[in-house]
Amino acid sequence: MKLNRSDIKKILISLLGLIIFFILLINEIPRIFNVLKLPLVLGISSGFGVIFAILFSSKVSKKAEELIERFQIYVGSIIISLILFPLLINFINRLHTFEIEEEFVFLSVEKMYGLNFKGSARRGEIPEPTAYIVSLERKDKTVENVRFTRDITAGLNRGDTINLPVKRGIFRIQYMDTD
Repeated sequence: MKLNRSDIKKILISLLGLIIFFILLINEIPRIFNVLKLPLVLGISSGFGVIFAILFSSKVSKKAEELIERFQIYVGSIIISLILFPLLINFINRLHTFEIEEEFVFLSVEKMYGLNFKGSARRGEIPEPTAYIVSLERKDKTVENVRFTRDITAGLNRGDTINLPVKRGIFRIQYMDTD
């Protein structure tokens, strides 16, 4: 089997797409955890992804001869869209943002260990936390769990109010930039 010029172009485009996908995946996963109202955002973006996958699959599956091939196209498209669309929407949302100050009520903080590469701990020593999951209550009484790389809760007690910067993007999705 000999590859012609068209096949080589298709392979290179596929590899480029795969590399872009992994770069997006690696960069967006840590950022998506600091989206406020995350379950709602994930649900809506996944819904758009499924709709896109069904429309895409209906066009592509017309060339498939057997029912199992059509089924595989639909399932593959839906799975990829469920992974890719929340990340893609979060990335596009962050292209143009503005920042507002919002008042939160501090609820609790949980120290996380081992999320970043900060060297190894010596025997008998307790390692430094690599992240802090801070539970904050908004004015509408929803609780947000936000991951910070530094401890912002020093000197705070449960119930204290704290003003933090919140960014809002193109799709009006709010998030915190905590690094």
